[in-house]
Amino acid sequence: MMLPLLVFTDLDGTFLSEGGEDYQEALPGFKLLRRKRIPVVFLTGRTFPETEKFVRSLSPKSPFSVENGGALYFPQDLDLAGTEGLPLRGRYRKMVLNQGVEGCSEFLSEFSKEAGVEIFSFRDFSSQGLSEATGLPLAKAALAQEREFDLPFFPPSLPEPLLKEFLARVQREGLTLHRGARFWSLSRGCSKGLALETVRRLYIRKYDSMVPFTIALGDGDDDFSFLQIADYKVLIRREGYDSEGLASHLFGCRVSESLGAKGWSEEVHRFFELFKGW
Repeated sequence: MMLPLLVFTDLDGTFLSEGGEDYQEALPGFKLLRRKRIPVVFLTGRTFPETEKFVRSLSPKSPFSVENGGALYFPQDLDLAGTEGLPLRGRYRKMVLNQGVEGCSEFLSEFSKEAGVEIFSFRDFSSQGLSEATGLPLAKAALAQEREFDLPFFPPSLPEPLLKEFLARVQREGLTLHRGARFWSLSRGCSKGLALETVRRLYIRKYDSMVPFTIALGDGDDDFSFLQIADYKVLIRREGYDSEGLASHLFGCRVSESLGAKGWSEEVHRFFELFKGW
């Protein structure tokens, strides 16, 4: 008997075209998974309102995670033991996985003053200001500020010694740093890896103690935590990024030939070419 499959994927630069909302090139691979009734779990740094619109139209019966593993959301009609009694948000049950962003803004402010550098988080802008700074449309900038679990900020330009001090301070404060393609973010105690492990554990109960085989697709450093614990891992190539360099730290990790959504679809098809029994 073949093991059940679970697919976990990042959104930006992976399932979606880099810097955009377009997933058309990912659809051939996604439709293949849907025909096989394989759950696709989105793990993203986006907020709930930003993410839910994709889930609602593409994968309405699957869980998803937001804000770099800060919380998981489960559709109410998904029969998954262990999610009963969770608080509701709309049509979803909400499972919080971290300790919020308490102290993150203060940490950035203190380090900025001590180091004599400017570090701007999303909280430092109005929606209009964030729109101008990021290029996001005003409505999407407002949604990006509706954060509960992590605090995005613009990566500071620091000399190597100061960067090492920043990273050391983050660790000493018990914070988690997520290094995305455009932004970094801080949180307390969450990661996409924890989100994957939590979903996998719940599905083990659903599948009568059978451990599902996990496929993970991501495109950068902020995806490392869930790529490293997946059974089959793919790094989606990103323009101007050393994909092979990161993949060398992930045992058995493939790197896609194509960029973004096209690479995502190609790698889904490649998996089923390699493992024809599924």
